[in-house]
Amino acid sequence: MLPDLPTTPVSTGGAVRRLHGRTVLVLDFAAPRGPHRGRRFRVEDDHGTTGCSRVVFNLDGRAALRLPPWAARQTSGLVRLRLRPLPDRRNHRVPADLDRALTAADLDLAHITGPELTQMLEMIIEAGDAAVRADRITVVVRAIGQAAAARKARL
Repeated sequence: MLPDLPTTPVSTGGAVRRLHGRTVLVLDFAAPRGPHRGRRFRVEDDHGTTGCSRVVFNLDGRAALRLPPWAARQTSGLVRLRLRPLPDRRNHRVPADLDRALTAADLDLAHITGPELTQMLEMIIEAGDAAVRADRITVVVRAIGQAAAARKARL
C-alpha cells in the first residue's frame, strides 16, 4: 500500500508504459482506493536530488503516475524513485453548476473525503465540453448520493 504520512517516504520502481500516446509509470503498488484516490505525492529520483509532485491514479488496478521530468526521455524499462504523500492544501471551490445539482438532489459534501472531493472536482473542471461536464456532474451527484446512503445504512 502507498504510504499515508508525509514523514513516510517509500522507495520503489515504476515500469514505463505507453498508453494512448502518453507515457506513464506503473508502480509496484495496488491502485489507490477510498481516501487515497486523487492523492498528490512528492516524487523524487532515487537519490533524492530532484523531484516534482504528481497525482497517483488507478491504471488497471495498479498505482500509476505521469513520468517525472528526469525520466521524460525514457521509453521503456524501470525507473527508480521515492514517493512521499503531500498534504492536501487546495481550497475546494465547488463550481456553481455542481452546487445547484447537489441542492436539487438535497445532498451535501459531508459524505465524501477530501481526496475524493479533489478527484471529483478536477474531473468536472477539466471537462472542456459542456455536455461532458454535465454528464460528469450527474455522475458526481449520483456517487455522493450513494455515499450518503451507505453512511446512513451504517448508522
